[in-house]
Amino acid sequence: MATRAGTSAWRRRRRAVAVVGVVAASVLTGCLHTERVSVSSSGAEANGPSRAAGISGDGRFVAFTSTASNLVAGDTNGVADLFLRDNVTAAVVRVSLEADGSQLDGAGVTQGGVSSDGRYATFTTTEAATATDTDARADVFVRDRQAGTTVLASVPPPGLPDAAAQGTPSRNGRHVVVSLAGGGIYVRHLASATSGHVTDWSAIGAARVSDDGGVVAFVTMDPVLADDANSAFDVYVFDDGAGTVERLPRAIASLGTFLRYGYDTLAIDLTADGRSIAYTPVREDTETPSMTRALVYDRVAGTSDELPGSSASQGHEALPQLSAGGRFAAYLRNRESYYITTPAELVVVDRLLRTTTVVEVFPSPAAMPFVLSGDGRWTAFTASTAEVAGDENGVDDVVLRYGHAPVVSSVEPAAVGAGSRQLTIDVAGVVGVPEVEVAGGGVTVTGVTASPGALHVTVDVAPGAAAGPRDVLVRAPGGWPGRAVVGASTICRGCLTVTS
Repeated sequence: MATRAGTSAWRRRRRAVAVVGVVAASVLTGCLHTERVSVSSSGAEANGPSRAAGISGDGRFVAFTSTASNLVAGDTNGVADLFLRDNVTAAVVRVSLEADGSQLDGAGVTQGGVSSDGRYATFTTTEAATATDTDARADVFVRDRQAGTTVLASVPPPGLPDAAAQGTPSRNGRHVVVSLAGGGIYVRHLASATSGHVTDWSAIGAARVSDDGGVVAFVTMDPVLADDANSAFDVYVFDDGAGTVERLPRAIASLGTFLRYGYDTLAIDLTADGRSIAYTPVREDTETPSMTRALVYDRVAGTSDELPGSSASQGHEALPQLSAGGRFAAYLRNRESYYITTPAELVVVDRLLRTTTVVEVFPSPAAMPFVLSGDGRWTAFTASTAEVAGDENGVDDVVLRYGHAPVVSSVEPAAVGAGSRQLTIDVAGVVGVPEVEVAGGGVTVTGVTASPGALHVTVDVAPGAAAGPRDVLVRAPGGWPGRAVVGASTICRGCLTVTS
């Protein structure tokens, strides 16, 4: 496998870390489907670096920024563009386009995203991509791939200035929450072409908005509420439907400790319905350096969930992301230091089954952005090392990887004779209904159903089937309509015995 210059020693170390982790709480990434997406439609390698920017709800579409000029025809602007890859058709298109469909000429894209269905692409640039943008400040635009239109999304409501903006789309792409330099947050509702005022205070980092456009989560040091006198970072939630502004609690009873919000709280995420928020406060009950912990706060239940796989001692967790419904989450985990300057793991967790899969290990995670699909099955991340065969371009690429490795703990009954038999396979890390196969011949799987943590399998054992132990193979589905993909697979050696 090719490697970037100077990374061969690191690759050897990465493999050693992964092998140690082949347990229920941490699974080798080698069994996870992986493919590079920062390529042209014909598969040509990018001649410039790329960075992950967004992913659709089922992982079919991946958005990424790149300075490469060979991904699409006619790319002559010499700046970073936002591209979108369709993982079914392998088509790659440029979506950071002006209203007339022409390329950006003056300035490149600094941020990007894609809606859950892949229709809407959001990008930020200082170039005037529409006739209504008459300033040279950073603005947010939305490209409708179906209609072939580009509209300006950073249109402030009365009372807020037309200042430099950054924006984050809702998962469905119908709303954009915009934060202004110097203060002010609002939501742009694309269908009605109206903007709703949220607050005059400043957001630090990217805000988040629910799919109905009514719930906004943001981080600020400003005293949004009268009782906020701590002069520290706080996470606030604005609920337009309820008419409330809520600050996330600092005392988390379920953890038995007092939490303060440190720098890493700047990275937050919100479920599609606005009910749950992921964030990483700092624990104050530990010795220096402090630890950050990845948490999910449920606004309805008023409870916080410390994510599975969380470090038990000194360590650091950052950049949490949630699936659309909140069952799955992803975050960076560094077991060695408070500061993410040493290698860190990209971890995907199932909050229902409490399982953890290590998807990637970053040598320099501060520069390696990643995104989690809305269904929680896929991650797309920026890789500085070669992750697939034939990667020889020597620049950062964007990689798509399945996020859940199935782990089989037992098969019951462990021995079967001839005839139709019912098996229960205790398995973690499976999303959907997987394929099951019993190796060795003479045993045919005729039916599979799934429940949380278990597979219910019907097998037909042929008369005269060779007696002895058999391997059981579990393959997790990971594809899309039009393209079948085995997301991940595992083998339970000798888990089932055929009796004579």
